Amino acid sequence: MLNNFTTIQTKLEQFIKRYYTNELLKGAILFFAIGLLYFLLTLFIEYVLWLNPTARAILFWVFIVVELALFLKFIAVPLAKLFKLQKGINYEDASIIIGKHFPEVNDKLLNVLQLKSRNVGTTESELLLASIEQKSLELQPIPFKLAVNFNRNVKYLKYAAIPIVVLLLTYFTGHFNWFSDSYERVVNYKTAYEPPAPFQFFVLNENLQAIENKDYKLLVKTAGTVTPENAQIHYNGETYFLQQKAPGEFEYVFAQPKDGIDFNLSANEVRSKGYNLDVVKVPTLVNFEMVLDYPSYINKQDETLKSIGSATIPEGTNVTWKINTRFTDDVSLYANDTVQFKNIEGGKFEASKRIYQNFDYNISTSNEKLKDYENLAFSINVIRDDYPELNIKMEKDSLDNQTLYFYGQISDDYGLSKLQLVYYPSRTEENKSIQKMPIASGNFDEFVTAFPNNLELEEGVNYELYFQVFDNDAIHNYKSVKSNVFTYRKLTKDEEGQKQLKEQNETIKDMGKSFDRLKEQEQQLKELSKTQKEKNELNFNDKKKFENFLQRQKQQEEMMKNFNKKLKENLENFQPENELKDEFKEDLKERLKDNEEQLKRDEKLLEELEKLQDKIEKEELSEKLEQLAKQNKNKQKSLEQLLELTKRYYVAKKAEKLLDELDKLADEQDKLSKESKEENTKEKQEELNKKFEEFKKDMESLQKENKELKKPLDVPQDKEAEKEIEKDQEDATEDLEQKEQNEEQNNQKGSEQKQQDAQKKQKAAGKKMKQMSGEMK
Repeated sequence: MLNNFTTIQTKLEQFIKRYYTNELLKGAILFFAIGLLYFLLTLFIEYVLWLNPTARAILFWVFIVVELALFLKFIAVPLAKLFKLQKGINYEDASIIIGKHFPEVNDKLLNVLQLKSRNVGTTESELLLASIEQKSLELQPIPFKLAVNFNRNVKYLKYAAIPIVVLLLTYFTGHFNWFSDSYERVVNYKTAYEPPAPFQFFVLNENLQAIENKDYKLLVKTAGTVTPENAQIHYNGETYFLQQKAPGEFEYVFAQPKDGIDFNLSANEVRSKGYNLDVVKVPTLVNFEMVLDYPSYINKQDETLKSIGSATIPEGTNVTWKINTRFTDDVSLYANDTVQFKNIEGGKFEASKRIYQNFDYNISTSNEKLKDYENLAFSINVIRDDYPELNIKMEKDSLDNQTLYFYGQISDDYGLSKLQLVYYPSRTEENKSIQKMPIASGNFDEFVTAFPNNLELEEGVNYELYFQVFDNDAIHNYKSVKSNVFTYRKLTKDEEGQKQLKEQNETIKDMGKSFDRLKEQEQQLKELSKTQKEKNELNFNDKKKFENFLQRQKQQEEMMKNFNKKLKENLENFQPENELKDEFKEDLKERLKDNEEQLKRDEKLLEELEKLQDKIEKEELSEKLEQLAKQNKNKQKSLEQLLELTKRYYVAKKAEKLLDELDKLADEQDKLSKESKEENTKEKQEELNKKFEEFKKDMESLQKENKELKKPLDVPQDKEAEKEIEKDQEDATEDLEQKEQNEEQNNQKGSEQKQQDAQKKQKAAGKKMKQMSGEMK
């Protein structure tokens, strides 16, 4: 029956809760504003007065009490009433507040509450209940909670803004420390604080960090109402004066500090706070060594250099740096290529590098705080492994002119490994042959060798040869040098025969000159004998003439020995094609043997005359001179006979050689006539024509030499046959030329005819050569 009244009660409860919520919001604003203002006031009092500990204790606890009272009044009491922990306003008080806000409610709400309170505990009449319900129904539409307006609290925010503005002003003006310092002193009220000095110390250095064993300059400045004239620094129980650089500016130098230093400053009984100078330990290289691992091929013992970073080393040496350090985290080697050291253990570092060229480098040490602090520069000079040296001298055998003798010297700075002789047919080096030669394994050696020296070479082929020496430098794949290239040609049998005949001819010419010299010596000998007979005593000039005569006589004897030797060698080397006994050769051998014995007798006589030239006795000298004159006459006669016999032998052998060449030329001419059309050319025929011309010239020369003999040999020569052969060869050449012209004109028939004509002429020429050779034999 009282549903509307119950609704009125609920709305009143909501109003009361909103009312105390509003009180709490207002209390929070006022608590913040009044509490913060009082807090700033407390700090300001301490800032201005610099109270003693007792006064600061009172100030602190008064502040606590005031803040607690404000909290109780503005926060705790509204909260207790809000949560009904403390009695607050009742329904009637609430109705009065609501009636003031809503005039239309007036006293209706209060009357309803009073009617309800009077009838509590009595029997309610239906008329009274109806009256309460009627009045409640009239009040139900009114929103009681609107009687509390939260927006009215905005006016209290101006009180909270006051302390905030004060704080912002002090912060932006840089005086916020007024409150922070005062706060510290108030909170720590038991601690005694002195009022600020008339000036302050300021250390101007960016950081108090010195480097070990390096001077550190401390820069100090004072600021305040007073400027001190002197200032001191205190550390390690000692006091030192700072050096004044300008009013209020001072400096002090810490001399090579090794460890950290705690210090403070003072002036005019004003002492600064404590400072600490941190000393950074520098990365230091204590000692190091270089281990030089030389290349094995140079046969040099490895060595270690201590405290030396520069050296001169052979190319290819492996260098290992071993370094001991202090306070070092890293060691680097800077060059064209940076080498990083490996940390072995406890400040020991190691790095290796094989060096092939000059190497300039820096070693630097670093730790966590100092990068590349200690930087040491060094230089390593590299001695390059030079190429080996090869010096060759070559001599030809003066007798056979077919053997090359070589004398060589080879050397290298570290050692030799191989020497070889390389030879190959000219212009075909790809077909080269290599013959290894023994050498010593040291730095120097000499060798003597001959070429071809039992090597199998083809006759008539030109060869090129050189020597090549290798060092023991395995790093560069054994460097080598080559000698000059020498040429060699192994003569054919025909060429050897020609050479021997030529040598015989030259020997004959030399013997003829020697024969003339013998006649001159004979005339001089006659003059000496005449002088010796006419004078009782020889003067100085006569003795000098005699001495010169003996010297020339000895030279003449030596020449005769050489002639004998050459003739004997020519006879031995010249082998006839048949095994028949050669009369000329045997006679020459006998004559050479006799001549050799005669030369020995002459040599003995000359030695006796040479011994007598200083103590000449007239009778003995005359006897020796007469004996020498007889021997010279015999020698002259013997030489004349030997010369004639040699010329005859030479003519005979040359004739045999020419006949042999004519036979070969006839075979070549006949062979050419049988060649195919493509092979039988004008050029080949012209080549045979030239060979026949040379044969004719050699035959003419032979006939001339034969006529010069005292008893010429029978050397037949058919000049008519020579002319016919020459005519056939020329005709064959012309036919071959016309054949080629017909081929160019596509005249096949004419070309074949000229080919046949040329072959006929070639066959005829070959046949006549054979006939002429047979007649000469």
